[in-house]
Amino acid sequence: MKRGTAMQLFLSSLISFPTVVYTVLLAVVIIYWLLAAVGLVDTDSSDIDTDIGDAGADAGGDVSAEGEIDIDADAGAQSHGGGLGGLLAALGLKDIPITIVLSVVILSSWTICCLSNMWLLEPLRPSLLYWIAGAAILAASGFVSFLVSSVILRPLRGLFRSHAAASKKTLVGSLCTVTTGSVDEQFGRADIETRGTSINVNVRAETPNTLARGSRAIIIEYDQKHDRYFVVPDED
Repeated sequence: MKRGTAMQLFLSSLISFPTVVYTVLLAVVIIYWLLAAVGLVDTDSSDIDTDIGDAGADAGGDVSAEGEIDIDADAGAQSHGGGLGGLLAALGLKDIPITIVLSVVILSSWTICCLSNMWLLEPLRPSLLYWIAGAAILAASGFVSFLVSSVILRPLRGLFRSHAAASKKTLVGSLCTVTTGSVDEQFGRADIETRGTSINVNVRAETPNTLARGSRAIIIEYDQKHDRYFVVPDED
């Protein structure tokens, strides 16, 4: 195959089905990291927490002192049992920032799909079989890319775990707003405003206390082992 022909085939693959789907996603990833490089987006606030709380929350929810049922759902994605959080946990990627995982997944998907498009699909144009095979490759590329990403990123888990713990410790001393009916030694949730973003975290407090939904509290300690914060009422 001549060099010019190969380049034309490559460019054609980029903008044709099914590669074009991942080309668009890869463009979004590149724009995201360019914005992150100049400080316009916060990469630390994009992690998915795949834990389901700790003591008293193993069933996926807690009953507060007021009889309310509160479900643990950090950042909208806490579930070992299913969804993206469950998939990342199964692949050993739950300690890797979700932005990095998805970036590697999309890059891997794009590479696999593009090569498949060039080598396997091109001879089938423009038959119906081309579209059927293209759809199959689109799905297969996404599936295989998660496995590839697991192999690439799993050795780096320790690095990201240490970084995440250090980031969470910096929240000690911050103010938070209680979002559950009460806070005690076994259960509690609160919102923390950081860098213009609100994150919902596990909190604990000694009882008796005056903490209730909407109360302001001060974070005094971070428990890395159980990923929770200890708070006291803000008396100001």
